[in-house]
Amino acid sequence: MTKLPNIPKSFRERAHGFAPFMEDSKQRAPRNLPPLPPERGGRQPRARRSLAGRLARITTGVIAASAVIGLFSLYLWLSELGVFQISDDTLKTVITQKPADNSIVYDRNGKKIGEFFNNYHVYVPYSKLPQHLVDAILAIEDRNFWRHSGYDLKAIARAAYSLMIRPG
Repeated sequence: MTKLPNIPKSFRERAHGFAPFMEDSKQRAPRNLPPLPPERGGRQPRARRSLAGRLARITTGVIAASAVIGLFSLYLWLSELGVFQISDDTLKTVITQKPADNSIVYDRNGKKIGEFFNNYHVYVPYSKLPQHLVDAILAIEDRNFWRHSGYDLKAIARAAYSLMIRPG
C-alpha cells in the first residue's frame, strides 16, 4: 500500500515551509523564519453586545430610516405642489418684479400734499440702510447669521424639537 504524504494542517504550517514534498526530499524549513504565532484555536467568538448597545443601534437605525422616509415624503409633497416645476416665465416674473410706486400728489407750487397707495412702501437700497438697523433686524431674526453658510442646522433642529414637544 502506498503511503500518502503528510498534508499540512493549516496555512500556518505551509507558510513556514512544511509542505508534503519537503518530507520526501528530506529538506528542512529555512532557519531564518520568524517563530510561529501561538495557536489561537480558530476564530474567537465575538463578545456579546450589551442591551444598551443593541438598543442604541436599533434606535439609530429607526431614526435613520425615518429620516430617509421623511425626506422622500417631503420631496413627493413638494413635487406635487409644483415647487420643482418652475418655468422660465415664472422665474423672470419673480426676478424682474417691481412693486408699484406710491402715487404722490403735489400742489401747483410743487409742494407734496398727499399720497395714494394700496400698500405703503418705499424702496431703499441696502447700501443706504443704517448699520444699526441691519444689526437690529439680524439680532431679532438670526443672531448667528454671520457664522453659518445660510442654514443654521442647530436652530432648525431646535425648532423641530419644539414643534414635536408643543405642536402648533
